[in-house]
Amino acid sequence: MSRMWWALPFLALLPEPSVYPVNFQGAPFVATFNQLEEHPRLVGIFSPTCASCLQTCSRIREFLEEHDNPSLRVFILWAPFETGDNLGLARQAASRYLADPRALHFWDLWKFGSRMYSDLLRITPENLWGVVLVFPPGVTWETQPAAPSFWMQSRNLPVGTPFTKKLLEIQLERWMENED
Repeated sequence: MSRMWWALPFLALLPEPSVYPVNFQGAPFVATFNQLEEHPRLVGIFSPTCASCLQTCSRIREFLEEHDNPSLRVFILWAPFETGDNLGLARQAASRYLADPRALHFWDLWKFGSRMYSDLLRITPENLWGVVLVFPPGVTWETQPAAPSFWMQSRNLPVGTPFTKKLLEIQLERWMENED
């Protein structure tokens, strides 16, 4: 058992992260992404019941715990890619795997993220999940999706670099040099 056993009762007191619904056109995700343009950002597109997606969220949470950079922002688009995926499961996944004040969670019922990045990443929309996209400061979403500087995947897809926490760190280190 962990030495932190005493903390378990207090976990119930922590506020659960909100999961905001995204409409077919991507609101409020796109507006929020653009409002935070001065920050380096990660966007994850995940199923709330996919084991590799949840493991990737855990690795992102570990990364955030190791790098207390207040500038970094994380956007998670939870979407119904697997049978039974729903908003309630997305809320549970957000709370359990990536509850961090720098992370914003969205319920993407219409799979806006996978539809918008399908052509750019050369993956069909129905297979575009389990991915993490990295965006430098200054990149905004205009009439076309914002182009990531790098992306990784966690589902053994035939394209894309496999996700690792170390590779994430390498991709973000140039924007995190001024960490306190």
